[in-house]
Amino acid sequence: MNMSAWYGRERPGVVLAGLVVLCAAMPVAVLSYRAVPLTAGVGMLLMALGAGRPASGGNRFDGLLAALLAALLLLGAVSLSWTLDFRSGLRVFGFEVLLFVALACFAWWAGPRVEAGRAAAVMAGMLALGAVLLIVETRMGMPLRRLIGSREWASKINQAAVILSLWVWPVLALLMGRRARLAAGGLFVVVLAAVMVSESESAKLGLLLGIVAALVWALPWKGRAAVLALALVAAMAFQPLMADVVARLLTGPVEHALKGAHMEERLVIWQAFTEAAAMKPVLGWGFNASGWIGRGERLDLFAEALRPGIVDSHPHDMLLQVWVELGAIGALLMAAFLARAGWLAAGLKPWLSPYVAAALVTGIIIAMVGYGAWQAWWVAGLAGFVTLARVVERMLVLEQ
Repeated sequence: MNMSAWYGRERPGVVLAGLVVLCAAMPVAVLSYRAVPLTAGVGMLLMALGAGRPASGGNRFDGLLAALLAALLLLGAVSLSWTLDFRSGLRVFGFEVLLFVALACFAWWAGPRVEAGRAAAVMAGMLALGAVLLIVETRMGMPLRRLIGSREWASKINQAAVILSLWVWPVLALLMGRRARLAAGGLFVVVLAAVMVSESESAKLGLLLGIVAALVWALPWKGRAAVLALALVAAMAFQPLMADVVARLLTGPVEHALKGAHMEERLVIWQAFTEAAAMKPVLGWGFNASGWIGRGERLDLFAEALRPGIVDSHPHDMLLQVWVELGAIGALLMAAFLARAGWLAAGLKPWLSPYVAAALVTGIIIAMVGYGAWQAWWVAGLAGFVTLARVVERMLVLEQ
């Protein structure tokens, strides 16, 4: 079989099958977040292969964004030479980061096309199914997980809420772009309900602030690109100060209101990893080193009050984790990458730009208060979002 000839042809059926598999990662996440990387990865690969080889000059990357991403990956790879556990760092870098970055880039370059009506039905249907399953599992004591014998504890259903709050934005853009306002409204309501009944405070905060960003972005005002880019840079620059600021705010009514969010425990973790970042300020401790800093004799480097925080596997703040593991150089590259992404969001068509801006805000909020930066389900979720956004952009451009 001539693989070159097979790959060169566009195969809409394969692309559609890939889209179904990719979007199926949403309901799958409710049942088992560990299955998300495999499901999303297979879906993205099928979509990219089915798209065929693009015409010369057809699907280019933004040069600066690509260069910043390459620089970040290169720094991460080089930092493996001084990380605290080379084998685990290499495994995570290769199979939980580089693999999904490559899949997302492949899908972006291929530019898969799907018939808009079918794509809208698949994407909206899968997200709605995931939202309904999330509500059922959350409100009824995990009946489906018990039925399939899942060993994942209840809190891990939060990952599904995070993916749902991020993936909903390109789907809403597609539905609104096709003037399917009733379908968009129904999907928005069920997704909002699912996220709000979940136990994921990061998903709730991210989705609500994403809604605010979309509404503000839709207003006719200038300077939106600069404001979003500067806000993303500020979020990155704020990380070394965040623990102190939160400690000052976490008193009285604020502390009581956030009691369910485990903010006291989270604050100790942030303070400990902020201290760790200050110990190696330029190049950091090395990729994936966060889970190893609080082990052995290194634990003695930290004050007694901070030791319960530094033994955690990650800072529960992805931007702070970049500071810890890749230092100020990594933080500078990440800030530039985020700024460029925010700037490019403003250059998109008006029927897509507000939703991408909202997704950026949702993602950055979740990143600041949620999980570890290199967790496979999160990286796969981001790669899946990029692929969905690319598909939506292609379809809406062709329809306009």
